[in-house]
Amino acid sequence: MNIQYFKYNSIITFLFLCISCDLFNFSPHEVPFISENEKNLNTKNIGKISEINIANTDSFCFAVIADTHTEYSILEDAVRQINKDENILFVIHLGDLTDGGQYNEFHWTNDKMSKLIIPYIMTIGNHDYLSNGKLIYDEMYNSSSFTFAFNKTKFVCFDNVIWENNNTYPDFNWLNNNLSDYKFYNHVFVFSHIPPFSDQFDEYCESAFNNILASNNVKLSLHGHVHCYTFEQHYNSNTWYFTADDIKGRSYYKISVTDSAFNVQSVPF
Repeated sequence: MNIQYFKYNSIITFLFLCISCDLFNFSPHEVPFISENEKNLNTKNIGKISEINIANTDSFCFAVIADTHTEYSILEDAVRQINKDENILFVIHLGDLTDGGQYNEFHWTNDKMSKLIIPYIMTIGNHDYLSNGKLIYDEMYNSSSFTFAFNKTKFVCFDNVIWENNNTYPDFNWLNNNLSDYKFYNHVFVFSHIPPFSDQFDEYCESAFNNILASNNVKLSLHGHVHCYTFEQHYNSNTWYFTADDIKGRSYYKISVTDSAFNVQSVPF
């Protein structure tokens, strides 16, 4: 056999196998090409939420989950269970969609979330900042701080990651400005990954966060990060603070809302 021919074919075969096995994939420190159907997903799903018509305008339900990381099979179970509850209108993920902020993790998580038959909103967590995760999140979901309204309730999703965000304080001016119209709503709920009483918040941040929520009549603040379920008031304020267990706890949380009240229910699956 011709030696040069053998070498040439060996190189071609090697390159083909590398491409087939995804060995020449992008670096985790690069932002890959993201297809149109994976871009601006929060914006698209907020549009779907705005189109929901509910028979009883006095009440509605949504679900929250948190800290799914790379537990894709458990997330799939959660999605399957949520789809069985016809009362849940949409789902909000409280952050840590990924473990290392890599595109494949975002992609695989979204592949599972897209099996929901209802819209879903994804807030950003500290793990989602790792590598170039923040840039990938922005491409896939749009801005990491945003708001939307549904049935006289305002939903404020706030990026409050500090350590992985170059030790930068959260944009409390943005938060205060976007809560200032609370009088126009029955409820205002805040969603952010880090609870103010956990590790990343120093005394200034903890005080600033709670004071802004209290002064804008926020009754419920929802978080992940600590991987345990809590639901209690802090700081002698009227704000209730909720933290969700991670997905390995095999529960999602159903929030029922009426004109004057709300209720949090842990739902095992």
